[in-house]
Amino acid sequence: MTQNTLPVPPEAPADVAEYKPAQFEHVKLTGSGPKNFKHAFLTDVSGKSVEFEGIDFSYCTFTRGYFHKARFRECKFTGSRFTDCNFRGASFTDCDFRYADFTGTRIDTTEILKSLPDEPNIRRELLQILRKNALSLGDVGSSRQFVIAEIAAKRDHLRRAWRRDEKYYRNKYSGFWKHLGVGLKRVGFWADSFFWGHGERLWKIAISASALLVLAATLSTMLWAGSQNDPTISSVSAEFIRYVTYYFALFLDVPYPNPFSQWFWMDASIILARYIAFGVLVAGLFRWLSHR
Repeated sequence: MTQNTLPVPPEAPADVAEYKPAQFEHVKLTGSGPKNFKHAFLTDVSGKSVEFEGIDFSYCTFTRGYFHKARFRECKFTGSRFTDCNFRGASFTDCDFRYADFTGTRIDTTEILKSLPDEPNIRRELLQILRKNALSLGDVGSSRQFVIAEIAAKRDHLRRAWRRDEKYYRNKYSGFWKHLGVGLKRVGFWADSFFWGHGERLWKIAISASALLVLAATLSTMLWAGSQNDPTISSVSAEFIRYVTYYFALFLDVPYPNPFSQWFWMDASIILARYIAFGVLVAGLFRWLSHR
């Protein structure tokens, strides 16, 4: 096949068993060529600095494609597979990447994030594939961006499932028990975000631990005030500060000169929280360092 000749890919007939997808090898694609490449195999093709607009690449298989600084506008890549391709510097505007698959493919993170599907469940699946692809290329920074976008997609999915405003979610999560399950997942998702930022924002451990210690001090102060005849505001405030100081020292395993807690279960909870927090912190740091 000569480089300047691009036959029009045949349409799939009713009898799919007799359909033979078009194959393109060692050719340069042009934006002025065919608009329909559905189910085609494109091997060792190039499209450097070419502008593609309104072209249907659905269910195509791209192998070792080179599209440096190419521009794609309103193109469909539904179900397409990209293997060892290079889209460095390429831009995508209003393109459809539903159910696409990427392996060993270089693609600009910002550009592909602009073309994510609107459906959060499909978006999340695509982000998982992109994260795996980025890690295979050693691009840890992009992988982390995909993880953050994946977390946002899951949050959006649970929100839509809880509200059931759309027909898909009304059908899939109809009934009390399914709705309750979604509610519990939302609570767990919120807790995972609050306590350690899903493992991506480890600084949240300090905030959640501080909030837990202040809560414990508040509960202890209320229990102490309940055992007093007529506590004053100043005495309650002083007791609260003492409890805060004591629980912070207990959490950090720092000796406290005059331990005074009257509730063993509260001390045990703080100690348990200390081991959990430090365990999560070490696991998160190890994961972060292992990807450097």
